[in-house]
Amino acid sequence: MDMITCNMSIQQQLLGYAGRAVEQVCEHLGYDTSEQGGYFRASALTNKHELVSICSGLVGSVCLSEARTFEHFSKEKMVRLTEMHKKYEHFSSAQSANVSKELYPGAILIPRAILCEGSLGTIFSFSGMKAHEDEVVDMLIAKNMGYLDAIIAAELINLSDNQVAMDMV
Repeated sequence: MDMITCNMSIQQQLLGYAGRAVEQVCEHLGYDTSEQGGYFRASALTNKHELVSICSGLVGSVCLSEARTFEHFSKEKMVRLTEMHKKYEHFSSAQSANVSKELYPGAILIPRAILCEGSLGTIFSFSGMKAHEDEVVDMLIAKNMGYLDAIIAAELINLSDNQVAMDMV
């Protein structure tokens, strides 16, 4: 039987980093931070390509009427990235995005982010801002935690042609 062990204190850290990342994106783009937020989730990806939730929750300022929508899209991005990683070794939901079908960028897999012992890495997924901004939030969380170096950042930026990330990460 495969075992996954997670350090539960990481939950507060992740949500704190998510809130700070939203603030950083807002400051960079000139948005009012009191009007921006979304839904963040992080899950470990097992060797069997199954997800083990590490944390999830609302960060920043979110209208209740939008909360379920943001939660839905953060989950959809993560599940789709898991499936696409298994089939095609994708590392970003941007690789399978199709806006006309409401399949947005905004989830990334960071293999170096072993937040749960025995996992292949961690998927970060955020929804609540514009699609490329969602992806930047994920990248800033990984960077601020020390899991995103310049090489991985460049690869992710190249996959999504994300100009905001190019300026910020």
